[in-house]
Amino acid sequence: MVKAAYDILEHTLAEHGRRIGVKRVPRTNFGLCFRATRAILSQLLTVTLHFEHEQDLVLTPNKLFIAQEQDICLTVSPSTRITIIGAMQQLGTRFIYDLAAGRVYFAPKNCNADTGGQG
Repeated sequence: MVKAAYDILEHTLAEHGRRIGVKRVPRTNFGLCFRATRAILSQLLTVTLHFEHEQDLVLTPNKLFIAQEQDICLTVSPSTRITIIGAMQQLGTRFIYDLAAGRVYFAPKNCNADTGGQG
């Protein structure tokens, strides 16, 4: 995520974590981690990325954080130039590209249905 947006996101999530009583901890390779288990995810914030043409990508806590032993860590990292929407943020979402119009659309998708429930 571009650094200016990332800094706002990290600050907001860190402040929310402080308010709900989870301790921020340092971990190699991650910018924001809390000493907490997956059980705390239900208390964390959902983030919405707003795109042009009123398209929103909703990122629930399970798309934003990953468990690392006794911690959960933000899976988004800062970038100097571009925002990359990673695999975790794409889970359960169909991305539709209208190249002619230069637009992208998002829709919920049960990907297990595509594999016959195999994964």
